[in-house]
Amino acid sequence: LTVYCDDSGTDRKNRVAAVSGYVGQVVQWERFTKKWKGVLKEFGVKEMHRSALETFNGEFRRSKGWIEARRKEFLGRLHPIIREHIKVPIGSAVIKSDFEEIMPGYIRRMYGGVYGWCAQECIVAVTAWCHEKTYRHPVQWVFEAGTSGYGQVHKMFEALYNDPARREEFHIRGWSFESKSVMPLQAADVIAYESFKQVENQVMDKGAKH
Repeated sequence: LTVYCDDSGTDRKNRVAAVSGYVGQVVQWERFTKKWKGVLKEFGVKEMHRSALETFNGEFRRSKGWIEARRKEFLGRLHPIIREHIKVPIGSAVIKSDFEEIMPGYIRRMYGGVYGWCAQECIVAVTAWCHEKTYRHPVQWVFEAGTSGYGQVHKMFEALYNDPARREEFHIRGWSFESKSVMPLQAADVIAYESFKQVENQVMDKGAKH
């Protein structure tokens, strides 16, 4: 199994941090990549970035012909590809001010910060799923490189991996950081964005704005 995760809400002004992604077998991710690449080519897109699509920036500028109807059609083609080629979605989202207020200093240092904590929650969720499915093999983790949460996630994984008991408990084979050109990370970008917006819009703002 390989888990692809992304983080969202990394801008300091954002009130919520999220880490989310998908669990799948290598062969599933290979089939996913082939179909995902086909849809991107059809719509003239190099890389899927959910926040850019939502705000019509980058490759999705209105000057390039992107409007609400085209965005809806594009997502309508991508979402089924995700559903058909993954085992299970995972995710964790935290209100940053709550984390800073409640979490003791040693926890913040151990996990590097709120993104390390969210990633650890994803590991716990995958471990519980593995136990439920009686899956006993190691799991590989892949995150986007260069994000604001990169250092926190790396620090958290090192802490777990360097403890043999925890490494075995959490089925950690290894972890790496890749560019968004790795297409399963684009799917992770979608759910990370949606997790972030769900908590920000529906929990913090109670649905008042969206």
